[in-house]
Amino acid sequence: MKLANGVEVLELPMQSFVGRRIIHPTLIWDDNTVVLVVAGFPGQLQQIREAMGSAGVPFDRLDKVVITRFGTWASR
Repeated sequence: MKLANGVEVLELPMQSFVGRRIIHPTLIWDDNTVVLVVAGFPGQLQQIREAMGSAGVPFDRLDKVVITRFGTWASR
């Protein structure tokens, strides 16, 4: 979902211990930098590549990843 020029919320389906979920990493970019906020979970690399491509941003432009939380699901 495009929020503004250079800002897109991605949708990544995943299967968790509580069932099927959708997570929403945010992709932020300009001509020089591409940032992915909340990078997803292990095993979702191909989904991230595809979602970035759908947003018009090639995966190989990714410069930075910001992880906003960890451990809430992994510790259960």
